[in-house]
Amino acid sequence: MENNHLTTPLTTVASVTAPRKSRKRDLRNLTRRDGVWYFQKLVAGKREFNGRRTPFSLETRDLAVAKTKRDGILRAANGAEIDRVLGKEHKGAASLAEIFEAYRKAPTVRANLTTRERNISDLVRMIRAVRGPAFNVEGMSTLELTKSLVKEWQALRIAAATTEFAGDLAKIEACKRTINSLLTHVQSLFSREARDDYGSLYLPPNVAEFTTALPVAARKQEEPEQLSDEFVNSLFKEVDQLKADDAGAWATFQLMVWGGLRNTECFHARVFWLEAAQLGYRMTMKPTEDFLPKGNSRVVILPTPIVQAMLAQLPEKDPTAEKDLRHLVPAKHATDRHEAVYRRLNAWLKVNGVGSDAGKIAYRLRKYFLNKVAEQQGALFAQSAGGHSALETTQDHYIGKPKMTTPIKLVG
Repeated sequence: MENNHLTTPLTTVASVTAPRKSRKRDLRNLTRRDGVWYFQKLVAGKREFNGRRTPFSLETRDLAVAKTKRDGILRAANGAEIDRVLGKEHKGAASLAEIFEAYRKAPTVRANLTTRERNISDLVRMIRAVRGPAFNVEGMSTLELTKSLVKEWQALRIAAATTEFAGDLAKIEACKRTINSLLTHVQSLFSREARDDYGSLYLPPNVAEFTTALPVAARKQEEPEQLSDEFVNSLFKEVDQLKADDAGAWATFQLMVWGGLRNTECFHARVFWLEAAQLGYRMTMKPTEDFLPKGNSRVVILPTPIVQAMLAQLPEKDPTAEKDLRHLVPAKHATDRHEAVYRRLNAWLKVNGVGSDAGKIAYRLRKYFLNKVAEQQGALFAQSAGGHSALETTQDHYIGKPKMTTPIKLVG
């Protein structure tokens, strides 16, 4: 006689459990109130999706319709597309002129105006490379921003690089990295932050494909090429003459080699950023009426003799001023200071044998400074002194990855 009471419960459990799991997946992001289906989603701990507070009504009692709307909302790029899924009226697909205008004003996007204009220009160049130099990009509809456009542009750029640099694999790889960098720039116009600021502009589904088009396969950039101590010492032998000839370029040199300041930080550096400390001068890059530090305000320590020499060449302090707003890079006016920081120091360095690395010359002084910090105080201090949010940035572009310095020891 069979022992049916042992097998029956197992059969029952199997038959009941599977449909429950399936139904749970079907109802993902859905909830029901008074018979009406709602869309709900938790993003980064907040109940919101593409700028919409959730849950919000899908305006249907039919589960099949609710699931269709849910799937469309999950694919939506912004609030206007959610309206389309919900059956609400919207204007036609946005033109690139409308996108450019909204992107320039987007409050959530962190990029400054110069970076935004660069990203817009890169998108214009991408499109004209495919459609022709006279193509009216601003009049183009976002319906035409597709993954195939990206792929055609990538193929054209690689073909041109292969022809121009035939046999030079290093230059071809450099071109591929440039292609990928430009792709990142143009896709940032449709980042999550940007889309959140586009309001009623309708972005068709193909834009999502455009923004997820993959980069080309390329080797990572080689580790930064450092200036040697001997070479920097040779620059120090010439720098007194630079001070006599161009006090602004000299001050920029000192700020970059002793403090690792960026060009824009040198341009805006003020005396009130300095504070006497036990082992030198503490410099804190602080916000002013016309300058905001990149990332957080950071601190570097400058040698006392260097700071005193910089202060000695400045005009007298205004005794009535609440803050000492004198610029550390002396100049007749802002244009003269800009020329000293961005052009004249570069020219002097080139004359004295400093070549370009990753397209930059004066920045090699900043790399040298961060490399010395890493050698003497550690990579994390170099990251902090460089004002980088990620150690990977410091290693990839300034100091390189950790390397062996001694052979291993074996037992025996």
